[in-house]
Amino acid sequence: MLKDNMLKEFPINGRTGKIWFDEESHGFRVMTSLDLMSSKHNDDYNTNLWYRVGTWTSHPNETEMNFNITHNLFEDKSRGLEGRELKVVTTIEKPFVMWNDKRKGKDDPQFTGYCIDLLEAIKTDIDASSGIHFNYDIYNVSKYGIKDPNTGRWTGIVGEVESERADIAVAGMIRNYERETVVDFTASFMRYGVGILMKRPKESSSVFGFVEPLNSQVWVCIGVATFAIGLMLFVVSKMSPYSRNESTDEITEFSFKNAMWFALASFMQQGGDQTPSSISGRILGAFWWFFSLIVIATYTANLAAFLTITRMENQVDSLEKLSDQIKIKYGTIRDSSLEVFFKEQAKVDTLYENLWKHMSTTIPSPMVDQDSDGYERVRNDDYAFMWDYPVLQYQKKMDKDCKLTIVGQAFNQKEYSFAVQKGSDFREEITLSILRLQETGELEKIRQRWFEQESECLEQSGSSAAAGININNVAGVFYILIMGSGLAFFTACIEIIWHKYLSVPDKGEDVETPRFTDENNRDVVIRSMENHLSRTPLHPNGDPIFPRS
Repeated sequence: MLKDNMLKEFPINGRTGKIWFDEESHGFRVMTSLDLMSSKHNDDYNTNLWYRVGTWTSHPNETEMNFNITHNLFEDKSRGLEGRELKVVTTIEKPFVMWNDKRKGKDDPQFTGYCIDLLEAIKTDIDASSGIHFNYDIYNVSKYGIKDPNTGRWTGIVGEVESERADIAVAGMIRNYERETVVDFTASFMRYGVGILMKRPKESSSVFGFVEPLNSQVWVCIGVATFAIGLMLFVVSKMSPYSRNESTDEITEFSFKNAMWFALASFMQQGGDQTPSSISGRILGAFWWFFSLIVIATYTANLAAFLTITRMENQVDSLEKLSDQIKIKYGTIRDSSLEVFFKEQAKVDTLYENLWKHMSTTIPSPMVDQDSDGYERVRNDDYAFMWDYPVLQYQKKMDKDCKLTIVGQAFNQKEYSFAVQKGSDFREEITLSILRLQETGELEKIRQRWFEQESECLEQSGSSAAAGININNVAGVFYILIMGSGLAFFTACIEIIWHKYLSVPDKGEDVETPRFTDENNRDVVIRSMENHLSRTPLHPNGDPIFPRS
């Protein structure tokens, strides 16, 4: 009795799914779903292969059997592609498959994209090479699909092919082990990995961008060195007896003011008013010139790079750095093969363990329902979206706002293939056609048509001219020039005021003597001085004696 009650209240997992019993079912098993299977001989494997033809389900309070036949038991599966109309399932994912926006009527194709063009090329190739004609009808489901751990059944396009509701799945579907157990795959038509899509970091610009080639410590050291050299030149000139410039007209010294001006002008690659005269001063000046040459050359070389290359401050450039930070959330599409990949790799790799822990525990969930949700989240939030590299590359090129970028190297390299039913009789024909298209170069042309389109973002396309230096990067130079002009004008005003009202003539300054512009006036003055001297008494030595006042 205890065992019966436990089975009624707590279901257990059996080989056919969960086992439920209910008191009202009179001992019958409820909520059961079983597959109806049939077998067919397959020449490729030389054996009978089982395939599902329908389902039987029961529900609570229902004891009658509910059959759902999904496959025609009398359909001839051995006739290949000749005259068949294939039921093709797909899922929307740009640029593999997308809705045809240019469709005007029922006769126009409903879908377009890389996979649609490839399917049409396969149809044309098989017709040309083997004379086999076939048609197809395409319908769409929302996801690629995963395996339900409770029922063991697949969802999405894989489930459509597995249940034989579709003959072939045409989409950008990755080939992996789990899918291979329920469907067959054709030859791969593309091989790519997984990329990381992030928001393009904002361009960093600074008004004083011209000082960035050298850090603040270097600038401080240069300023200290300039002052120190000026001071040393003054001291050396004072110490040396050969520091005076002598000529017939003047004698000048290498003063402190001249020394500081010489040090600053030399560093600016200009010449000072005076140069050191002593040998010791010239040796010091020569080494200062050499120092200035190296510093200016280094600065000039780095300045060109800083002003012509836009610096991007992106802290994440790899999967490892994405795992080490916590500011940017990251995820992928929910119930996708990539989600399963992270979950399984977390069991054996520490890096993926940290990534999966973040994706599975973060609230709100970083997972998205479809790729378009991931792109939108990247644009609006601090979010990194991990998905198939070619798809992300296409989205980056088609982004008109130039907000998207791909960081890091692609990982988890996989092959893309079409999926067909287990034991399908036309898989070999599709495979051979894909190989022929690959050898003839048609496969590469289709890839270039969809994946190497010209970018909508002019910054990434390379067709636009190289961006010039922004005024924001050099505006500081103009500010300094304005400040210097204002300081010079203010100093000139101080000099005028000082000279006119506050300065005192030197004792040795020459006193202005009267100038004679007229010959008669000069004679008058000379006669007046002679009369004055004739009335002045003379000293015994002959010098005039002037009266004391």
